[in-house]
Amino acid sequence: MKHDDLDILIQEGEGTTLEFKESLSSSFARELVAFANTIGGKILLGVHDDGSIVGVQDTNALRARVQDIARNCDPPVRVRAEPVGDVFAIHVKESDAKPVQCSEGFFWRQGAVTQKLTRNEIRDFFRLEGVVRFDLSPCPRFNYPDDFDRGKFNKRLELSGITDHPPVEDVLVNIETAERADGTLLFRKAGALFFAKNPRHFFPEAYITCLPVRGTNKVHILDRKDLDSGIVADIKHTSRFIERNTRTAYRIEGLRREDALEYPMKALREAITNAVMHRD
Repeated sequence: MKHDDLDILIQEGEGTTLEFKESLSSSFARELVAFANTIGGKILLGVHDDGSIVGVQDTNALRARVQDIARNCDPPVRVRAEPVGDVFAIHVKESDAKPVQCSEGFFWRQGAVTQKLTRNEIRDFFRLEGVVRFDLSPCPRFNYPDDFDRGKFNKRLELSGITDHPPVEDVLVNIETAERADGTLLFRKAGALFFAKNPRHFFPEAYITCLPVRGTNKVHILDRKDLDSGIVADIKHTSRFIERNTRTAYRIEGLRREDALEYPMKALREAITNAVMHRD
């Protein structure tokens, strides 16, 4: 970093990726964690909150202290330090193993403010960062076996080619739709989506609406079907609905008549499945 770069940063002021600190205070670990959990940033030691330079001495002890604090974060934060005149600039890398925490907890950067994450924010952070997948997270309102649809489960075994009769709970755990906790079976969200008697009781948005329309302005609706029987059944019934509402041509090959659908159903089924599986 050059002096001109430093001047520009100071003129811009503190923000999502920039923090001013007069010295290496007790809050330094929080700043490191916050930047690592966001998009990275720079900490300028020797700069007052108002942008005035108070200066800090570049010593081996200071460098060692910065590295020690960064290494003691969990996981360690990657930093690069360099002196720029009387200012000590610390470049903080965005972590590729979020979320990062220090001894005081989890922090992130919101504007020019470093904030501690609440319990709900930590949970959402884990989910958004992909640390805890939605389908593997618990569904605490699911009451087994009252909410469990044995017919859907048996159909799943049939589709999987399982011909014997393994213990139901063992199968649910092995396919990661449930887990055992304190002697009880705790269903995960994937389990509720696949095997609940009423999936929309747990996820109101878990349905598919099919609407064939005339023209392209979506005003003249010809039919409507709401499907909410579970993921597997909904995909199958959606495919059938489209097939019923798709024009068919007939082609004679020798003595046989072959149906030629307006759209290839194999491609449509793939599109429907992808839409369901990638639903936010």
